Amino acid sequence: MLLPALPADDRWRSFVGIALNVADVELAGEIKYYEQTSDAGFKTYSGFCPTCGSPVLSKTERFQDRLYLHAATLDDPSVFDPSFTVFEKSAQPWDHADLKLRDDT
Repeated sequence: MLLPALPADDRWRSFVGIALNVADVELAGEIKYYEQTSDAGFKTYSGFCPTCGSPVLSKTERFQDRLYLHAATLDDPSVFDPSFTVFEKSAQPWDHADLKLRDDT
């Protein structure tokens, strides 16, 4: 999944992530969360490393069964193969996703 721009959160622009079912994920180590409210009124949580500040994941109360893991946190990010994009209309002019993936949300 490519998220070129989440409207309410500039820190996640060009977020390249993997949508996972929470039940399929086991997290190890400490993750700190920054909470905010989405444009739709749902709480969202940005998870980051408390030591270096690197973004690790995001989650939202709207889709409590999902976790969005940053592809860059993978041991081998080259294995990531995006299958769709969201918020394409909000992307920066220089942020071009594969046209086959666009949904123009």
